[in-house]
Amino acid sequence: MGRLTFTHDFANGYPTDETVERLFDEMDFQRACQAYIWAIPIVSFAQWQFAHNEQLGAKNGQIIYFESYEDKLGGLTYNVTTPYALPFIDLDKEGPFVAEMPAGEIRGAAHDAWQIGITQITEPGKYLFVGPGQEAPHGTEAEGFEVHHSPTNNLLLGIRLMPASSEERVALLEKVKIYPYSEKDNPLPRGYMRPEGKPWQGTAPRGMEHWERLADILNREPVFERDRFFMAMLKPLGIEKGVSFKPDERQTKILTEAAFVGE
Repeated sequence: MGRLTFTHDFANGYPTDETVERLFDEMDFQRACQAYIWAIPIVSFAQWQFAHNEQLGAKNGQIIYFESYEDKLGGLTYNVTTPYALPFIDLDKEGPFVAEMPAGEIRGAAHDAWQIGITQITEPGKYLFVGPGQEAPHGTEAEGFEVHHSPTNNLLLGIRLMPASSEERVALLEKVKIYPYSEKDNPLPRGYMRPEGKPWQGTAPRGMEHWERLADILNREPVFERDRFFMAMLKPLGIEKGVSFKPDERQTKILTEAAFVGE
């Protein structure tokens, strides 16, 4: 921080304006560093979703099938030998969503935007995902749906296809059906696509882009009681629920340095 100055001395004076400014800058910097670490799971999720939707062009609920080594180059924790089928779902856009999983050599799990597991989806059946503030439609369990409440609007279904041959994997993938519950009587599954050589980056971004992604996802998700202190810490830095992220020069400087230190 450097040397602090006072109108008289530490015991008998007041901090000078320069020192007050320096102290507030330091407090905000420390807040930003801690917020960076806290936000790693949700920012990583948000960037991954951004890559699927904006860079690869997937629709809400559409599976992207990652089969080859080249397909997976934009990801962080993919392994080379496993084919992945990954749909991101925004429940706030189209309401509750259905995932129909077939019998066969297939494994899967659903995760919320904080990358916390919601449920396994390995057993064959119809899984219904309901978002915050939503209710499962009446009679869904009687209709054979297994209902799961997601604590976040956005979720990821991570599906692994285990058959040995590419043909068998694709045949199994085509039996996976993802669609809004509102279409249950005449479902139009979102299907799947491949990266087809398009560049994409699903790893957490650096610098100010990290904070832009955080501000965006926080505005699309509910705030949990456990996170209210962090939301209060972010407010002086320009990140606030329901407010556009437009940091001034001071905030930008602090956030840029904190992203570097946090990383």
